[in-house]
Amino acid sequence: MIVLGLGSFLFHATMLYSMQLADELPMSYGALLMIYMCLESEALPKYPALPYILGAYAVVTTVVQIIITKTIPIFHEIQVTDPLQ
Repeated sequence: MIVLGLGSFLFHATMLYSMQLADELPMSYGALLMIYMCLESEALPKYPALPYILGAYAVVTTVVQIIITKTIPIFHEIQVTDPLQ
C-alpha cells in the first residue's frame, strides 16, 4: 500500500509519464494479488498454474507499459480512454 500511495503521489505531483507508471503499475500488481487471494483462499491450491499465469500477465503488462507505450503512445491512449465516449 505504501508503494501504491507513493507512486500515486509522485505522479500527481509531477505529471510525468515515468511517474504515471509508478502510479499505474503498483495498482495492476495489487489487483493481480487480490485476484490470487480471492481464487486461492483455501489451504490447498485449486489452481496450481495461477501464480505463473498472473506473473506472466504482470510481466507482459509491465513490458507493454514501459517499452511499447513509450515508443507508440497510441497503446496507452487506448488503455486509458473510454471507448464508449
